Amino acid sequence: MSDILFGRISFEISDGFTELFLSECKREDISLKNVRVKNNIITATVKRHELKRVYAAAKKSGNSVKILKRYGLPDFLIRYRKRLGIPCGILLFALILGFLGSFVWSVDIAGLESIPAEEIERVLYEAGIRKGALYENLQCKDAEYVLYNEFPEISWVNVLPIGSRVFVTVKERTELSADDSIFYSNIVASKDGEIVRADIFVGDGFFYPGSAVEKGELLASGVINFRDGRVRFVDCEAVVLARTKNRINSFAPVKIEAWSEKKCKDNYFLYFFGLKVPLGLGVKGSDFTENGYFFDTADIIFPVGLIRRHYSQLNKKEINLSPSQAKLIAFFDFAENAVPLYESAEILERNITFSQGNVMSFEGSFLCIEDIAEKKIFTVNEREADLR
Repeated sequence: MSDILFGRISFEISDGFTELFLSECKREDISLKNVRVKNNIITATVKRHELKRVYAAAKKSGNSVKILKRYGLPDFLIRYRKRLGIPCGILLFALILGFLGSFVWSVDIAGLESIPAEEIERVLYEAGIRKGALYENLQCKDAEYVLYNEFPEISWVNVLPIGSRVFVTVKERTELSADDSIFYSNIVASKDGEIVRADIFVGDGFFYPGSAVEKGELLASGVINFRDGRVRFVDCEAVVLARTKNRINSFAPVKIEAWSEKKCKDNYFLYFFGLKVPLGLGVKGSDFTENGYFFDTADIIFPVGLIRRHYSQLNKKEINLSPSQAKLIAFFDFAENAVPLYESAEILERNITFSQGNVMSFEGSFLCIEDIAEKKIFTVNEREADLR
């Protein structure tokens, strides 16, 4: 796009020291592209405004410059400067784009759950947020206030204009009724182990150092019973260190199935106000991705540009891994499972073995000291909690 707007020139260098010319271009920081050297002749392209510097570098190195081709908008306008229809058409096209870019072309609403989108669109339309509205006349803050007043179930709303689109984000309020529950928690064991130390900060503890526990067994209760018969519900907080045994098994077969890209092609479309005009023959394929490139300024995104659609076909095939590749995959999987254990626990003993054959495998056993306290949520009816 830069070459089209500002112009680029293709030239040829000969009759001198080509290496010296390239050195001069490097020293003067002249950006050359598509450089080719053959039989002491250099062909390259350069931006139009750097052509004078190319002549200076060629003169210092004893070379002559021959222009091969000029392309880009500046040379096009110079070539057809006597045809007034072309610059007038370009100017008219730019004015039309600028004029159309000052209107709203799309209103996108997101975040709705129970409120109908049609109701939001109606209120926005009455507040002046609608397709075809003049960008300068948008009153986004006023529209937000109107939405707050019309819909009490809205807790937060944002109306944000970007380019020729308006994005409306809504968050609905979640109200609690009298029958809603309050959440508390117990502490249970996340795995089997032997308790080394138990620090119960909030709640009633049931186990002491040296006790053996199983996964899921209650360690501390969020229900506190007093001697006078009162009951208090709390959110348990505790650290329970226990001696645990952990085993990690990771393996990788020497043959795996993988997807590879068999064919890939690009198809381009000229996008003009929602209309896609294909440039070239169509490409068949079900899997594709699209990237859009649109004209824009600091504040306005014009609905005019180029869309690239990349088609690809995937082929499933079997890959034979070398022993070192299979071993590396198995080791990576083993390390991925072992690293969190090393980060969260104190390793007392470890034993890691490796076996190979049709399957490469790593097996490890770890004796650790780690925190096995895990919160288990329970609910209590709000009225019952108040009576307690």
